[in-house]
Amino acid sequence: MLEDLEVEYHGTPVPWGDLPPVLREDAFRATVAEAVADCAPEVEVVGYECREPPCLAMVRAPAERAWWDALVVDCPPWVDAYGVGAVGGARRATCADGHQEVFQLVGWSPQLVEPEGGYPTEEAENRVKRLAARTDEIARSWRCAEGD
Repeated sequence: MLEDLEVEYHGTPVPWGDLPPVLREDAFRATVAEAVADCAPEVEVVGYECREPPCLAMVRAPAERAWWDALVVDCPPWVDAYGVGAVGGARRATCADGHQEVFQLVGWSPQLVEPEGGYPTEEAENRVKRLAARTDEIARSWRCAEGD
């Protein structure tokens, strides 16, 4: 019963399958590094979560969201690789000393691999659950900035 509840809440892992090389971890890391360096140097990439697609970059970024457009909408390295689509999110992680730190996630849009007509409802729901579960895991394991 607990196993069924876990699947109901967190979904089941999404397999990598046969995706283009640009969507794989090595290419994603290289694209993010280039895009941040060229277009959003105020963003600090602190890690990646690529156990399943889409890869997610974990970043510390300014509270104002201008960095998002600079990185994802207007930046040639990102746009050339992934278009202007992206998955993102912001969450708070509780640090060891009790304060909270905001982190951001940026990844390529799952729409890049969506079949014509979209995912079947069950698969679309599973992908939403998986993104939420992965975000929760990142929040629980977030390494807070020293001195914050």
